[in-house]
Amino acid sequence: MNLPQYFIRRVKQLGSKKTLVYVALGDSTVEGIGASSTDYSYPALISRHLSSQYSVQYYNLGVRGSKSKDILKSQLQRAIELQPDLVTISLGGNDIFKNVRTKEFERNLRTILYRLQHETNAFVVMNNIPNFKPVTAFPKLIKAYCQLRRRRLNWVIQSVSIQTQTVMVDMYHFNKAFEKNRAELLSFDGLHPSDRGYELWAEAVLPYIEGLHPSHNLMAEDLSPLFSMFKPDLIKSFFAQFVRRLNTLPARSNSER
Repeated sequence: MNLPQYFIRRVKQLGSKKTLVYVALGDSTVEGIGASSTDYSYPALISRHLSSQYSVQYYNLGVRGSKSKDILKSQLQRAIELQPDLVTISLGGNDIFKNVRTKEFERNLRTILYRLQHETNAFVVMNNIPNFKPVTAFPKLIKAYCQLRRRRLNWVIQSVSIQTQTVMVDMYHFNKAFEKNRAELLSFDGLHPSDRGYELWAEAVLPYIEGLHPSHNLMAEDLSPLFSMFKPDLIKSFFAQFVRRLNTLPARSNSER
């Protein structure tokens, strides 16, 4: 697949700059939950890598528990005000956990990308939702539900990224490595990446930023008929308890490493 012109244009813009304003938007994976320090979140690792090429001004706006609506309402305006050169986005997991409708997720995502493209000159890179198979925090039924919804939301992410010419990193297929090395790559909570997991995440994103890697497509599957297998009340109850527990986890500082 050929690189879209938007991708090429933004990479050239980045290459001509000496100072780079980098803003990371998203959820707990952006905040760095599971890492020994926020310095080991994947955006922090990207920033550190880019600092060898640019004078980087780095802003991590990610907040645990954020749905697409929260990013739209609480993070996007601040990102626009910063007038970034580079924006990375990771979202969708909490839209699954909190049972956000697919159409609402799509509407929020479109608005986020539209405003970034029309109100900034940022090069935007987002990832799709990783595979839930390596996750040990969920029972099998919940994990199966997550996988079904993940496929639907990833179809939306893929579709919107093509329509808006936004670069998408296929984290779903990339994190297949987590299945064989979950002890090393997952954190203590059985859901978020460890330091090494975030390192691999950064390694997946960086080639797209540096213009070395073409985007590639996911095969979309419409699995809506299978959703009748699951009891909504059971799903909702489980995730309500899980999110409450997750929100009590502290964000670790350098002193806690």
